[in-house]
Amino acid sequence: MRLRQKYQNVDKAELAVDGAEQEMSAVAISGDKLEFTTEGAMNGRKHQLRFSGKIQNNSIRGSISASAKGPGRKQWTAEREDPSTKSLIDLPAEKMIQL
Repeated sequence: MRLRQKYQNVDKAELAVDGAEQEMSAVAISGDKLEFTTEGAMNGRKHQLRFSGKIQNNSIRGSISASAKGPGRKQWTAEREDPSTKSLIDLPAEKMIQL
């Protein structure tokens, strides 16, 4: 995942899962909260996934919820690869999402 933030706005958002680019939509940062939506598999089925998390120092911790008929919530975490990049959170998907 790669996000570029200017104040409370995200002007660039990219997500790659297993080397494939995924579209991110409804990306929002408000204070220490991050939310975004993408499509993905959860429990072997495709769903629209809503990620929400709390940013604290160099990490994000939160939950993933699936579309209305989905299997509920799962936890996720992300760590900043290079803490010196305060303006960019740049994370490999394999470290970010553990479903």
